[in-house]
Amino acid sequence: MSYDGKGGCDEFVNDDEHDSDLDEEEEDVNNDNNDNNNDNEMSGNESGNDGEEGEEGDPDDDPDVYNRASEEFAQNTIADEDDDVEVEEENNAEGLAPEIIVSVWYDKVEEWIEFVNENSKKIVDDLSDILSIDEMMKLFKGRHHQTHVMKQKPIKKGFKFWACSCPITGFVYRFVPSGRMEKEKIFDIVMDMAKSLPGMDEREETEDTNYVFVMDNYFTLPKVVGETGLRGVGVACVGTARARQGWPPKPIADVDDKRFNTLYHYDDPNGFRIFRWVDNNVVTMVLTMHSGEEVIERKRRKPRENKHNKSFLPLVFGERAIARVEIPGVIDFYNHKMKGVDLSDQLNANYRPKLRVRRYWFAMWEHGADVARVNSYVVTRASKTIPDTRSNKKKS
Repeated sequence: MSYDGKGGCDEFVNDDEHDSDLDEEEEDVNNDNNDNNNDNEMSGNESGNDGEEGEEGDPDDDPDVYNRASEEFAQNTIADEDDDVEVEEENNAEGLAPEIIVSVWYDKVEEWIEFVNENSKKIVDDLSDILSIDEMMKLFKGRHHQTHVMKQKPIKKGFKFWACSCPITGFVYRFVPSGRMEKEKIFDIVMDMAKSLPGMDEREETEDTNYVFVMDNYFTLPKVVGETGLRGVGVACVGTARARQGWPPKPIADVDDKRFNTLYHYDDPNGFRIFRWVDNNVVTMVLTMHSGEEVIERKRRKPRENKHNKSFLPLVFGERAIARVEIPGVIDFYNHKMKGVDLSDQLNANYRPKLRVRRYWFAMWEHGADVARVNSYVVTRASKTIPDTRSNKKKS
C-alpha cells in the first residue's frame, strides 16, 4: 500500500496473482526513471529543484504534499462544523438563545439539597414571622478546596452552610452551601433567603410583610438592610453591626460617651436606624422595626471586670453576682431571637450519626439528612404526636 499524496491510498494487490508481471514492471520503472533523470539534467532549475536534488522524490517525503493534505482536511472539518451550526439554527427557528448550564462545586448533592428545602416548605404549616440567619458547619476532616477552618467554633473544620431557621423551634427553612473559594456576595445570600419566603411572589412592590430577619454583623451591610435590600422587599431587620471604612456615620462615630447602659440612635438616609449602646463594650446595631424607646428589665450576671467596665461595674452590681438591670428592648429582642440556627445545631448534635466518610459529597448528603430529621421532629412535636417518655416510671 502506498500514499498518493491526496489523502488516499492505492488498492492492495495480490502478489500470488501477479508475480509474473513484476519483472516487466521493474523494467518499465527503470526506463522511466532514466528518462526523467535525463530530462531533469537538461531542464536545470525549471523543475523547481537545484543540482543533484532534481530527482522526483517519494511523495511520502515531500512536506508540501502533507501541508496540502492538512489544509484540505482542516477545510473539510470547518465545513462540517458550519453544516452542524446551520442545522442547529434550522432547529432553533424561534431564535432563542442556547441554554447555558452552569454547574456548582456541589453538583453531586445539589438536587438532594433542593429536595430537602422544597419539602421543608411543604411540611411547615405556619412559618414563624421571625427568622434568624447564621452559618452551620458539617464536620469533614478530609481534603477539599471548599472546606472552612474556624478554630473558635465547636466544629473547627468542615463544610459551611448558610441557614435560615426559626428561633423558637429550630426549624431550618432553607440552607445553602458556602464554599471557601466561592466569590459570593453577602447581598445575594440574604436576598435569596428573603425571596424564598412564602408569599413573596404574590407581594406588591409597596407592600410590607410580617417577616423579620435577625442577623449578626457579618450580614448587616447598609446595602442589605436599606431600601436596596430587605427594606425594599418589605422584610424588617434587626442585627448587630461592625465598623467599616466610612461607617458608621459621624453622628454615631463621634459619640464618646462611655457610661453604662447609655443608648444613642441616628436615622440613616438609606432607611434604617443605627443604635449605639454601652454594655461591657460599645455595641452598634442596625434595625428597621424598633424606635429605641422600649425598655425591659432583665436579670444580669456580673461580668468579668475589664478596662471598659471597671468604672461602672461597682456602681451597678456592687457585691452582688446578679442584679436586675433595665436594658433597651431591641437588645433583648436580639438576644432571644438570634439563636435559631444554634438551636438547630443543638438538635442535630444529639442524634447526628458519627460516620467516617472519604467522599466530600457524602458528608454534605449527611447534613441534608440531618436537617430533614430535625425538621420532621419539630413538626411532629408541634402536632403533639410524640409519646411522653417520662411515663416509664416504676409502678408501685
